[in-house]
Amino acid sequence: MNIYLDNAATSFPKPETVYRAVNDTLQKYGSSPGRGGHKMSMQTERIIFEARERITSFFNIPFSSNVIFTFNVTMGINLALKGILKAGDHVITSSMEHNAVMRPLKRLENEGVSKTVVKCSKEGFLNPKDIEKEIKPNTKMIVITHASNVTGTILPIREVGEIARKNGIIFFVDAAQSAGLLPIDVQKDNIDILGCTGHKSLFGPQGTGFLYIKDGLDVKPLIEGGTGSNSESDEMPDFLPDKFQAGTLNTPGIAGLGAGIEFIQNEGLEKIRDKELHLATEILNGLKKIKGVTLYGPSNSMDRVSVISFNIDGKDPAEVGNILNEKYDIMSRVGLHCSPNAHRTIGTFPEGTVRVSVGYFNTEDDIDKLIKAVRDIRDSKVVLEILKQAMESEQDGYEFYIRASAMTKDPKGKAMFKYLARDETDHFKTLEEAYNRLKGGEGKGSKTIGHKKKEKGFVIDSSLQGKLKDDSGDLKALNIALKIEEDAQEFYTKSAEKAKQFDVRDMLLNLADMEKNHYKLLKYEYDFLTHSGFWCDFSEITIEETE
Repeated sequence: MNIYLDNAATSFPKPETVYRAVNDTLQKYGSSPGRGGHKMSMQTERIIFEARERITSFFNIPFSSNVIFTFNVTMGINLALKGILKAGDHVITSSMEHNAVMRPLKRLENEGVSKTVVKCSKEGFLNPKDIEKEIKPNTKMIVITHASNVTGTILPIREVGEIARKNGIIFFVDAAQSAGLLPIDVQKDNIDILGCTGHKSLFGPQGTGFLYIKDGLDVKPLIEGGTGSNSESDEMPDFLPDKFQAGTLNTPGIAGLGAGIEFIQNEGLEKIRDKELHLATEILNGLKKIKGVTLYGPSNSMDRVSVISFNIDGKDPAEVGNILNEKYDIMSRVGLHCSPNAHRTIGTFPEGTVRVSVGYFNTEDDIDKLIKAVRDIRDSKVVLEILKQAMESEQDGYEFYIRASAMTKDPKGKAMFKYLARDETDHFKTLEEAYNRLKGGEGKGSKTIGHKKKEKGFVIDSSLQGKLKDDSGDLKALNIALKIEEDAQEFYTKSAEKAKQFDVRDMLLNLADMEKNHYKLLKYEYDFLTHSGFWCDFSEITIEETE
């Protein structure tokens, strides 16, 4: 079962009420809001109105008409920045910003707007005094994120808002990572413009978001078109929200967004925050205990939202993310997360990090599996180093496996190397134990399968042949292999041809190689590790030694 830990990109799953709201709007109403006087159009207009009213109350916005629906927070940010800033203006921002802020500002720089990027600490913290120091006579706006999408660090928006208000500067907050998790009050926080996306912690569908614009701000529309109002004029209406809402709105999405906010209000913002904070703390505490893992951002989980970035020493984050996905079914995000300046700030540019972000519907079991997976991946690096050393020195196989077992911390790794060392002295015993493990005999040895050794190979005790279970293709393959009276190489090769399960087939082929050349097996194991980042899956069937 997949473990979804990429909620900072898009929350998943959504509350059932969100799915129902979207589906009901599509199936029962399905008309364009504000584009007709018939009852279906009026119903969709009511859906838009109710969602806008819910947003208004949730963020303590004075008037619902100041809520502009957008397709995401990026659209809202572009609308506000490009609609206000012009040549000669100065804007202040932070070094933890997403490209949704930095790229529009770069475009505006080319058009004569100057900007100052205030450097945050390596943990992502912003000192409000550093903002105040950069204020100039032509400073028009301060724009900062509320919480970093890389480190989860919470920035002090209320303090910065007070500085902006005192100096008569427009204060714009990007709440993509905080809306639905942290309390936001546009009046108490002195926010003039608030940009939110719907598909993250507000539990709405993708393609939804909104922008709050305070009364009195002169903002130029980003797009023009039909609004269903003042249709006789070639110019956009000059009143909100129509001034900024050209074209048909995403009514099903907005219905889902309204349902998402209603879910938060019913559950309680504090309850949701407490659960996510608890799970994030479990991740931080678990990863801190793994040697070779580097964590980024605040050490105190209270200073962050539930976003955690980490790296494993010597491992590319893309490789780690791929292993988490392919082997452990854990969905994470790797790389720069569209925030290169944040990575420059914390020292992870250009490789980036592995990012995990929990949501309200994650469980403690999800977190336990993540921590175990990271530990396994970390230990696979140790195994890779051991194999490389062994290949370079061409050590005797038995000595190598014993040494590798002693150096490997992961229990599965230890068991695998002990398994291979034991196999050097008795191929049949290894195969016998693998057979018993598949059969469910838990390594009872000759008490379950009688055997006798011949000069050219091995045969099964005829008295037990009828008791063997052939319902599994892999078990059957091992059964046939045990009956073949040929030299060991053919013995394992033929049995591998019968095995359907990847684990068993690989194990048998490796045993065939071991019969001929231990060094070749080491080369195979090394190549496998280099390719996939973890040891052969056949170790899964012998993860414990039998007594």
